[in-house]
Amino acid sequence: MKKKNFNHGLLVKYLFRQTGAAEEAEVGEWLSRASARYRYLDKLLKAKSLMQAEEESSWMKEDLKAIQQRIRFRRSRKIIWTAAAAVLALMLASSLTLFWLQPNGGEAKEWVTVAVARGQQKDLVLPDGSCVLLAADSKLSYPCDFAQDQRLVKLSGEAFFDVVHKPDQPFKVVTIHSDVRVLGTSFNIKAYPSDPNFSAVLVSGSVEVLMKNEADDVAASCVLKPKQKCLFDIHNKQYKVKTVALDHELAWREKRLSFKNDCFSDIAQELERYYDVDILLKGQELSQRRLTGEFEGEKLETVLANLQEWLPFNYNINNDNILITEK
Repeated sequence: MKKKNFNHGLLVKYLFRQTGAAEEAEVGEWLSRASARYRYLDKLLKAKSLMQAEEESSWMKEDLKAIQQRIRFRRSRKIIWTAAAAVLALMLASSLTLFWLQPNGGEAKEWVTVAVARGQQKDLVLPDGSCVLLAADSKLSYPCDFAQDQRLVKLSGEAFFDVVHKPDQPFKVVTIHSDVRVLGTSFNIKAYPSDPNFSAVLVSGSVEVLMKNEADDVAASCVLKPKQKCLFDIHNKQYKVKTVALDHELAWREKRLSFKNDCFSDIAQELERYYDVDILLKGQELSQRRLTGEFEGEKLETVLANLQEWLPFNYNINNDNILITEK
């Protein structure tokens, strides 16, 4: 017998206290099956408070207290309030925007957008149970409840996906220049609007990369095998597939900076996202010089000093602005 998917639109009604006893029981039963779902609900509560311009004390005291009473959390009160405090900290680094309810009880749109600031990362659990790690300076949009025939999300930036296998409900990631279609797998996508290339790296399973032209039509496609990377040049619409080292390609997940024969201009862009700074790089020749290296937990000044051992440049730091010039 096929298991019925949980209706995430029900959470919207629940957050605004429009559910009956049977619906509340359904929400409670869904939450009890995975601890990550409690964190997901906490984030929705925070987003609700932002939408309604409620003060922190109001949503914490009223909404969280109501949840404790209505679905009987199997947790201590200390854990509940610790989780709530963690949500507040996360919200300082990223924003969760809900496009659900129209005024006066209008029709629900059921989409969520999560945006992560530079220098941060965020773990997400999608409605189907798939997990996403969203990189710095990235944004992911997804419906509160996936359609029956497909699971569609929209990405701007970089993210690692671990997708639940559902052959009858394909998973599709839409980006500005290329789309990726999967059934159930783990993979990484890098699709920053300002980058000259789109890339997809497959860890396990199988994915199809659909590369688009200026008319947003599919111009080319390829199927990746594990440890393969598709690199799509956005300007000339050419792509190549090659075998890569996953430890290098996925270094950002462990908050490591890993460069492998990268142009200094690309390295500067990665440093901007990693350290939440703005870098002005002067010198065409300097920007095209290539470097290989890895850093973990180092201060920005230490990284720049190490790079100076291989490249002749000067730098000046003024708060969050950095000027790099050729020697």
